[in-house]
Amino acid sequence: MTEQEADKLLEEVNYERLFGDTAKAIAILYQLNSEFPQEKMYLGLLASCYYSNGELDLALEYAEKALALDPHYPAIFELKGLIAYAKGDQEEAEIAYQQALKIDPQFALGRVRLMQLYFEKKEYNKVTDECWFILNKIVPDRLSYDKEKKRKLNNEYLFIVYINLWKALIAQRKYEEAANVIIDYKDFASSFIRDPYFFDKEDEMLFKLFYLLDDKEKTNYYQNRWLNFYQVVPSRIDGMKKDAKQGYITNMNPDNYNIDEYGHFY
Repeated sequence: MTEQEADKLLEEVNYERLFGDTAKAIAILYQLNSEFPQEKMYLGLLASCYYSNGELDLALEYAEKALALDPHYPAIFELKGLIAYAKGDQEEAEIAYQQALKIDPQFALGRVRLMQLYFEKKEYNKVTDECWFILNKIVPDRLSYDKEKKRKLNNEYLFIVYINLWKALIAQRKYEEAANVIIDYKDFASSFIRDPYFFDKEDEMLFKLFYLLDDKEKTNYYQNRWLNFYQVVPSRIDGMKKDAKQGYITNMNPDNYNIDEYGHFY
């Protein structure tokens, strides 16, 4: 099999995985692995396919085969972490993610997995450490990227980094830092998101945070934005203030609002 033929089959694998025929993707990968038994990528993809298919023992078997060819394969340690997590072993998952990052500290997806695990465990200081590492060490120039690169990174992992970072900061009552992170995200995403009303959730959180911080200038700015740009009824402002006092910053308490049977605020 030529390299060009292998590349064409690999494209077919990616297509089948994307559109749900995992069994066909696995069959092609077996063919590729038979032709190129020393190619770790095909073993890694087999492991990933079996993981996606819920066949965790087979996924782990092929992950180990890939590591036998290359014991410094960070993506496979990430996959081992996912497999361990799916089996209910958070400790083993954490060890695997950390091993991936020991090999490659710049491996963003490994940090994302570790960050998500810490968030689930409510270890918010560790969440913020991982998020800041990604933002400051891996994508420090993100605001200068072109819009297509921003969109791609946003979809791959940056949105989840931002959202977990501001949630972790809010959980630690670091409201000013959280507000700055939300503003940073709006600056980052506004170049590829053209809907002027898209950032209403972010603007709601910013209003609540600045209200809690007793920053009258910024509270007034976002209050005016809600009244004049989003054109909401004044009672909604009162509801957001009640939310903030009760700790509903990233979500809302429906009891604090006047909402009719059709879901409209009045």
